[in-house]
Amino acid sequence: MFEIYGKIDFRQRKRPHSLANPFKQNGYYGDLEFNEFSRESSISKVFFLERTATLDNFYMNDDIQLFLFGTCFTNRRYTCEVSFAPKRFSAEDVHQLYKNHGIEITQYLKGMFTIIIIDMRKRDVTLITDRTNLLPIYYYFRDNLFLFSSSLNLIIRSGLVDKKVNKKALAKMAIFNYIIGRETLIEGVCMQSYASVLHVSKDTLKETSYWEPATLYTPPDKRMSDETALDACNHLLRETVNLYVADQEYFAISFTGGYDSRAVLSLLRRDKKDFFCYSYGISGCYDLLIPRRISEDLDYDFRSIYFDETFESNFENYA
Repeated sequence: MFEIYGKIDFRQRKRPHSLANPFKQNGYYGDLEFNEFSRESSISKVFFLERTATLDNFYMNDDIQLFLFGTCFTNRRYTCEVSFAPKRFSAEDVHQLYKNHGIEITQYLKGMFTIIIIDMRKRDVTLITDRTNLLPIYYYFRDNLFLFSSSLNLIIRSGLVDKKVNKKALAKMAIFNYIIGRETLIEGVCMQSYASVLHVSKDTLKETSYWEPATLYTPPDKRMSDETALDACNHLLRETVNLYVADQEYFAISFTGGYDSRAVLSLLRRDKKDFFCYSYGISGCYDLLIPRRISEDLDYDFRSIYFDETFESNFENYA
């Protein structure tokens, strides 16, 4: 399964609203070769695409529908406990493991996947991501309506989401060059985190983490608290920055106005007469305008290094 789109309607209806095929409405999929499937329940309708005509990534038993988006395998713990060689799991295999271990199936699987479990009897849905989340799932939840998809574009084009820009996410993108956390550029639409369990029912959405990278090298009982770790990181960065220029009587600091250079400058504990700031670019570019403005406000010695008119036209060669 390489693409999926689903709608879960928790409102009291015998069947969810009629839902047009999202893939057929999107021209992007016109030139791709795939096998298309859909499955419906009392609260849901799910469309998904497969590269083969098999249904190995879908399984239904009793009141449970299970979709396996991506690929998952058994890990070493599974091999040790059941004495079976590692293998690739189908949706039916995952269902059997879920039946025996519930959410703890995360301790026995590895790979790149999201497991989607729709329980018609309990009227809820659970999404479980792998430890790296290289195949992200996007979701939207409002007024007891839950949308999820491997394609952000399909959710935006559903007609069920207000196409409103998330200004907070836009600011994060401008500062860090990527969006920190679960938000996307569309308000109300989120991306599920890595190693997480997302549980959705009527009026309730809750996401919990079952694993953190730090567990690979630091036991939980010996780990710093978030506040202590931030303080230690701040101290270490300050010491490193100032040690780096400790033997310099006069030096220059590259100051492009980006987050990294601003952080370095804020940690520096030297008199302003000991250094000057510089940036480079063509006349009028933000890499010159932003640091110059900040330097004027903070009374730093700032110097612009201008590239000639051939720089922009030859940028790809220089890069």
